[in-house]
Amino acid sequence: MIFDTWPSVRFVVEQPSPTGPILACHQESCGRPYPITLKMWMDYFLGNRQLCEGCSRSIDVWQSLKFAFQNQVPVLVLGLGGAANLTFNVELNPGDQVLVDLTAAGLPSDVSVVSRQYSTANGYRPIEVTDLHHPGSRHLPARYGLIALADIEQSAEAPDMLMQVMFVPTEIYSQPGGLFMLACELFIANEPLGQAAVLAHSAVEGAIREAIKEYFARGVASGALSEKLAERFDVKLATQVMMPTIAENFGFRQLPQHILGELEELRKVRNDAAHTSTAPNFSAVALEFAAATVALAWFEILRMIMSGAISYIPPTS
Repeated sequence: MIFDTWPSVRFVVEQPSPTGPILACHQESCGRPYPITLKMWMDYFLGNRQLCEGCSRSIDVWQSLKFAFQNQVPVLVLGLGGAANLTFNVELNPGDQVLVDLTAAGLPSDVSVVSRQYSTANGYRPIEVTDLHHPGSRHLPARYGLIALADIEQSAEAPDMLMQVMFVPTEIYSQPGGLFMLACELFIANEPLGQAAVLAHSAVEGAIREAIKEYFARGVASGALSEKLAERFDVKLATQVMMPTIAENFGFRQLPQHILGELEELRKVRNDAAHTSTAPNFSAVALEFAAATVALAWFEILRMIMSGAISYIPPTS
């Protein structure tokens, strides 16, 4: 490729550390990012609010999730799907043509790049030059050319530019969580929403199966019941009846009713996508993706409680 002969870009900060999923404070005029951790999810499900470090008001995870999906913010949505984020600081000047090798700069070699974003208030617009011989792939190359196209509308305040790279381990696509990662990729890329909804629903169904499997592993249910469930799995029954019963047995909070309602709508969109070509409503699907994110976290935490990976003591009333 032509960019192979270009000089390598200069990374101002070498070997950055990857960060996990984040959300942004939903409060007006704030928007401060905060990490989504196991403790954050536990506090959310138990009704314990944390305070935003930016505005000192209560963080509302549900409102933050709605914002992320309704606005299709890549760094938020893809992070919730399972992608990690690396932020590189590079030095460019208007007119530069450089070779970018993210692997040499600290990106792991066994990953897929799902998104790249750049800061642009530096007197130029970054233009990528890539090898286009990858038909059907949504993933981006880790090695490519970058042109700093001079832009008279942008002030040249400083040569440094921030580059946000979202990536996932390639192996994730063969794991249960890979379905939701794929769903989030389609959602961000404006691919058919029906296809994205099908994958998101499949991810939720898979998480339910894993949680129920853990329940059976404890010897609570008979082998006959487990075989019957395997033969005819009813996701609606499992979500609205069986999983709440399991949660109650372990003293864990139920999924909020509005989340269950959105999961039912997601199931309907999945069914419609399989039988019609009508595109689903974007705003509705965005809410359903937010609900699926909550449900996946809830199912995983409940599975961890059952397996003993989390030492959970139910709160006293």
